[in-house]
Amino acid sequence: ATFFLLMTCCAELMTLFLSVAFYGESPLEPIQILWINLVTGAMVAIPLGMEPGSGDELSQPPRDARVGLLYPGMLLRIGLIGLCMSLPITWIFHHAPLPAGLDDVGVHEVRQTVAFTAIVVFEWFFAFHARSADKGILAIGLFRNPWLIRSMLTGLALQMAVVYLPAANRIFHTRPLNGVELLWTLLPAVTVVVLESLRKR
Repeated sequence: ATFFLLMTCCAELMTLFLSVAFYGESPLEPIQILWINLVTGAMVAIPLGMEPGSGDELSQPPRDARVGLLYPGMLLRIGLIGLCMSLPITWIFHHAPLPAGLDDVGVHEVRQTVAFTAIVVFEWFFAFHARSADKGILAIGLFRNPWLIRSMLTGLALQMAVVYLPAANRIFHTRPLNGVELLWTLLPAVTVVVLESLRKR
């Protein structure tokens, strides 16, 4: 849970930093950042803390007493995963061929909604990898943590409401996304799942 929260916060900060540093524009509104931390931060971190044991804990050697809660391997992993999220989302927000036939405000809101949703989806996908530092998703069981599945389904419903309900569009500065735009939201998540699976293997 600690790793997941640190990773998500660092990845969001890296995304904001890269976009503002190179393009002078943030891909997220403040209210969207608060929403991300609520929907994917708290709602996912709590179920991660309820993750059942893998069953082979007693066969593993004890950790060195000098290793703290944060250690170099974890920090390196946080940095690399943060780049895997921030680079594609920054590119998508500024360069992906997304909307057509909209005014400048509409185009900006569509791009912002794609970036916003891509971060949420990324963090959902990565929550399954955060359950173990060395075991793959299939090795530990995709459905072993029912609380995590329930939180994902709840978060999906809430995110759909924010993207597709007109009242929520006005509050969160979002626009409904079509099928192609939804596919763009999956790119960072799929990238990191593949890379993290290779790292674990």
